[in-house]
Amino acid sequence: MPPSGPNGTLPGAVNLVARGSARKVFVDMFFVESSCLANTRRCSRPGHRWKVAGDSPMAPVGLTDARLRAARHIALQDPIARRVIGNATRIVEVAPWNSCGGVFLGGMLEVMLFRPIHVSGDLPFVSFGKEKRGRAYADGTIHYDLSGVDQVNVNVDLRRHRVVGIDPTGTDVHALDYHVVKRPTPEGPRDSATCPNSG
Repeated sequence: MPPSGPNGTLPGAVNLVARGSARKVFVDMFFVESSCLANTRRCSRPGHRWKVAGDSPMAPVGLTDARLRAARHIALQDPIARRVIGNATRIVEVAPWNSCGGVFLGGMLEVMLFRPIHVSGDLPFVSFGKEKRGRAYADGTIHYDLSGVDQVNVNVDLRRHRVVGIDPTGTDVHALDYHVVKRPTPEGPRDSATCPNSG
């Protein structure tokens, strides 16, 4: 990729590695909008290390329109999401979340962790099969007990101003327990479209 940033001084894409971690997290620098790009001294002080990229106005990653900024804020202030993610070193990317029929619902965050974590507890989830019954999605609650989680996907419904799905996943996840606590019920605007692979 060609370079980006002021005077073409930054690579177009980078693989980030956290101290003590072998996992590489890919970041497309064309989707990084940050005051760091305009004033690199502000972010490149000697001895300064980033703990988080993407959940700070200093270093957002991904698309940054007002609706997605709102979705990011709701997701990262949600007490359940905060409990799951904790203080992990991470990259946070946000993208639009649309229904099967293309109706804008809110934002979907991908929280990519540099080190795997253990996740245990009841989490909200969304589904797009027959259970949505003519709505945009259905939401319920599922109990997870997982190890090896290195990515957490968070769905934010901006119409409801809340997190409706938290999906812990990763490249080498081991499920110790996994069962539905509350069956999904239809939510969101009307949308009779069927998502691919929704069953």
